[in-house]
Amino acid sequence: MDFLDNDIKNFEPISLKEMDSVSLMKRVDTKFVFNRKLLEKLFAQLINHYKLLNIDGTVKSKYKSLYFDTIDFNFFLNHHNGKLNRSKVRFREYIDSKISFLEVKRKNSKGKTIKNRIKVDSISTHLTDTQKKFIKSKLERVGELFYCHKNFFRRITLVNKILKERITIDFDLEFENEKQKIVDKTNYIVIAEVKQEKTNRNSFFYKLMKENNIRPSSMSKYCIGTSLFNKDLKANRFKKNFRILEKNNN
Repeated sequence: MDFLDNDIKNFEPISLKEMDSVSLMKRVDTKFVFNRKLLEKLFAQLINHYKLLNIDGTVKSKYKSLYFDTIDFNFFLNHHNGKLNRSKVRFREYIDSKISFLEVKRKNSKGKTIKNRIKVDSISTHLTDTQKKFIKSKLERVGELFYCHKNFFRRITLVNKILKERITIDFDLEFENEKQKIVDKTNYIVIAEVKQEKTNRNSFFYKLMKENNIRPSSMSKYCIGTSLFNKDLKANRFKKNFRILEKNNN
């Protein structure tokens, strides 16, 4: 049986249309990064509190993201240094549904995440003039952007039965750039992201993380890939996370 399948079948399903009420394009995001073994241990405890997104029978959706940054990795360093006003630019492909978007994500000084996106026919390592214009309409001071790397992962999406809250749980992470592909160093990592209108620590998932000594983390998939492919970049803030995760995997 595949990863988590035994518990997945016990969740109450929710459709993509039903999930529209918690789209949360403006929201507070809180990430938790932990080992895959812990997710297997805790997953069944979520059944009574969350519904599971089911899209035509698919519950482990496949994603591909392709990231851009400035030549001096301004997006990455702002994230690493904990800057409150920071941005991210990427293509996101929903592989199962064959839909793709160009997305600009911004986090403001109040911790709110604002996501703007436009639908695209396909994703590419090069931006068109129209796509550049869209990015500049959202990020006025952004310089020229370059392709960094792409990742692949599978995602389970949970929707709280009571609160206005979504949780995305990403696993089976793979990273690739023009020179190499990395799988074995990251396939034990789980990144869970709690999406709320405002931070609510009474969320069952929040409490579950606290009970298991998992603290909020700033280590995103983009930051993981960028630090793996660019060893000369400052990455002190993430090295500790990697060491803990690797230790727990043994």
